[in-house]
Amino acid sequence: MFDLMLKQLLSLAISIAAIYVPQEKWQKKLDSLPDQSERIAQKKLKGWQLGAEFSSHTGLTHTFYRYPCADTASTRVLLLLHGFNTDGSIFFNLAPLADTRTLIAYNFPEQTDLFTNSMRDFETILDDFCTVMHFDTIDLLGNSLGGIIATFYAAHTGRVTVSSIVFASTYIHGATKENVRQIRGMADKLLPYPDYKLFYLLSLGSRLSDRIDKGKDVKDSPLGAVVIKRIGWYRQILKMLYWYDGVGDAQKLTCPVLALHGGDDRLVPQKEMDAIRKHIPQAKVKIFTNAGHTLIFSQARECMAEMKKFSGE
Repeated sequence: MFDLMLKQLLSLAISIAAIYVPQEKWQKKLDSLPDQSERIAQKKLKGWQLGAEFSSHTGLTHTFYRYPCADTASTRVLLLLHGFNTDGSIFFNLAPLADTRTLIAYNFPEQTDLFTNSMRDFETILDDFCTVMHFDTIDLLGNSLGGIIATFYAAHTGRVTVSSIVFASTYIHGATKENVRQIRGMADKLLPYPDYKLFYLLSLGSRLSDRIDKGKDVKDSPLGAVVIKRIGWYRQILKMLYWYDGVGDAQKLTCPVLALHGGDDRLVPQKEMDAIRKHIPQAKVKIFTNAGHTLIFSQARECMAEMKKFSGE
């Protein structure tokens, strides 16, 4: 009940705040927002390599972070898909996994003519990326929103074979009435705003996250991987998820699946794990009691131990 009241009060506060947003100030901030390539250039790569591959088929320049496999005879590839407000750097702490496979942390494009507000757009983008990279077989790891995209992609792609999937801090979209109601409520509230107001609200949310994190004893904070992106990305995701029901796609998965989840995850409640167990019966589920939504970053060591156990290493 308290959480519901808090959400209602926060929603009211956001609505009031949005009325008084000074357009010139926030439009200027929006116009000066670094694009994806500028942001990536400022990253500390921590041993990862920055990659970019142009596709003559789509006109996209795919950007990604790569950590080469220590075993030069290995052909295994783990493709890492990030979430709503992060990029590929959220996976940097998983570098030790490269002892047996090449790690590819993909950066989804933030604005592209390929965005048509459909989940199919991500099948097109990832198929195109796998083509230019000459990947035929991959393992997938999807974090948060990336897990929803991974579910759809594995269920539909004819371009690659997906050997296994790891879900981190994610859920089956559309499996419960609550998450459908939440995403549609958020879309109905945010999509009507002009770009500068939507940018203001995203910035407000980021500042609130900073304040919540401030003062905590966090040895390795994920905030450096949290980014505010081009507005086209947010509109694409909100519209894409509005009518998407991932239950059928989850039921199509036949490969091994591991689901990692934080017991303190406030964004994806543990009860969403029941839907994964129900609709992906072969899934192995591991709950980390004291972890939150960013466990793939802050509890990377524990996640890697589970992933190696899962793959028989």
